Amino acid sequence: MVSSKRSLQQSGTPVRLGVVEFEEFVQARGAALLRYGYVLTGNPDDAADLVQEALLKLGDTWRKVRNKDNPESYVRTIMTRQHVKRVVLVLRYYEDLSDQEIADILGISRGTVRSQASRALHTLRIRPALLERERA
Repeated sequence: MVSSKRSLQQSGTPVRLGVVEFEEFVQARGAALLRYGYVLTGNPDDAADLVQEALLKLGDTWRKVRNKDNPESYVRTIMTRQHVKRVVLVLRYYEDLSDQEIADILGISRGTVRSQASRALHTLRIRPALLERERA
């Protein structure tokens, strides 16, 4: 959320209102998002990580999302996509399943398996701390 802080310093009050709205959203919906994260991951620590990653992405786009979309729906979509990427990598590299086997398990196409794996690997390359956190 560095970009939010930077724009706060540059433009003043309107952005400050956006920051306050974002903080209020997190306070109001944080527990529900954690519950959803737990349903996706089955683990409270992984759920908290998933929510944190999704809220960071939401924070970067808050000004756009708050006016056009349902912010909670947006966060849940991010969380679901992140979880699918994680599951694809686990099934591919830890369980050594083929793309077709993964597609059958998740009910998605082989092409979607490949694209999700590619995106997840890209994320790990640019944010290696995520991989270290998974290993811990």
